[in-house]
Amino acid sequence: MFLVSVLMCFFLFSCKKDSSLEFADKSSFIDSIAVNRYYSSEIQSLSEDGLYKTWKLVRVTGGIMGGEHPLSFDYLVMKPHGIYGVILNDTLKEYGKISVGEKGELGVFLSFQPDAASPSFVYDFEKYASMISKDTLLLIAPCCDRFSFEFVAEK
Repeated sequence: MFLVSVLMCFFLFSCKKDSSLEFADKSSFIDSIAVNRYYSSEIQSLSEDGLYKTWKLVRVTGGIMGGEHPLSFDYLVMKPHGIYGVILNDTLKEYGKISVGEKGELGVFLSFQPDAASPSFVYDFEKYASMISKDTLLLIAPCCDRFSFEFVAEK
């Protein structure tokens, strides 16, 4: 009986969640994706514009009514060689490749394309990227009735 009690206490306390195991660096969610999965070389425009960071979503605007909307995810991670990941509640919801289009009045046009093995989570993900400061990024909808996102760089 004593042995059973000791084993029960052991299992009870060993199941406690260890907060040190949580991901402190959100970019680690997509570290397992091979750097050359989508492109064999670096995308200069993304690197030069300082877009390769972990971005925390702080505001969603637009749509038919044009106002603010609930946040649909927590983080957008952009890594070298055009790799991105979308994180919600410490879970990688979508990952894939960033395609770069022409630079226009609103910024460089980006298309976030989910990997064939990734579920599609963000449905309206073609935007103009505009850095309004070194730690603030706007992804602006190219047309009416679509959503724009505002991010701050994760420190």
